[in-house]
Amino acid sequence: MRYSINQSINQSINQSINQSINQSINQSINQSINQSINLII
Repeated sequence: MRYSINQSINQSINQSINQSINQSINQSINQSINQSINLII
């Protein structure tokens, strides 16, 4: 039982961390793309 609770907690934490990382990466990519587009325009 304890093992499965820990697993759940770890999954939650990992999901949160991954979401944060992905958001950061996506923001960076979007900024880059937007800057490139602005240069072209």
